[in-house]
Amino acid sequence: MELVSDLHQDITRQMYDDTLHHDSFQTTVVLFNKYLNHLRNSNGDLSSYWMSYVDMVGGALLGLLRASREGDWNLHMSAIYLMIPWCFAYDKVNYARYLPVYYANMANIAAEYPEVYESFIEGRFAVQLGSKNPFGRIPGINQSRLYCLNGHASLFYMK
Repeated sequence: MELVSDLHQDITRQMYDDTLHHDSFQTTVVLFNKYLNHLRNSNGDLSSYWMSYVDMVGGALLGLLRASREGDWNLHMSAIYLMIPWCFAYDKVNYARYLPVYYANMANIAAEYPEVYESFIEGRFAVQLGSKNPFGRIPGINQSRLYCLNGHASLFYMK
């Protein structure tokens, strides 16, 4: 506990590195990973199900959200790749059918359409909602169009 308190008091890069390499921190990480493995493999079906959900949310969904918010095309592609097996595992038939096709098409976009690829690398695969929030992006034209239409509709109904 003292190690965490020290890090809280002095959040420099050196203190962060010292904390990560400290024996007690390493031991805690090993024990925590053993506990997670126990939850995934030895604690019953319900525990395994919820841990798979945590893995999906932590890896794929949050990565996809972050990629859109930050305009990071490489992270977007990585998150899409991570999402594909989950579509099969959770029996999402349409996503399981079309997401691999989307991924294959987008993975080849650099060779087929280099100008579009450069635009995506610059973050133009997501639409910026406003100038005040640099992380206020949403993916694609369709979702932004729905956002605008629903936003105007909600303003109309609020009157």
